[in-house]
Amino acid sequence: MTPEVFIKQKALQFVYFINQVLSSSVPFKEIQLFTWDILEEWSRLDIDDSTPISAYERVFWHVFYVIQSTDAQDIGQDSQIRKELSECCRYLQQPTNPVPKGCVGLRP
Repeated sequence: MTPEVFIKQKALQFVYFINQVLSSSVPFKEIQLFTWDILEEWSRLDIDDSTPISAYERVFWHVFYVIQSTDAQDIGQDSQIRKELSECCRYLQQPTNPVPKGCVGLRP
């Protein structure tokens, strides 16, 4: 499986979880568990690091990092983080939208 196929498979699930957390429908702990599942599955792939990273994958890993480096209180109260996550989720759902600015995600 290529990195791009993996990311496309996981992105919509990830967006769903993020939106549920942003609307307080799911506890933040659930999204943290999901990110660890993503990382575990990613580690099982045979990734060729010479494969270029697409804008879509870059946004995905950016969101991944934001979730991993944020706590439940910030997700609930920090309007900048919430806005950034919402913009990235919109892009991941509809990649024909402009790529959000400042997304510098890198592969783990």
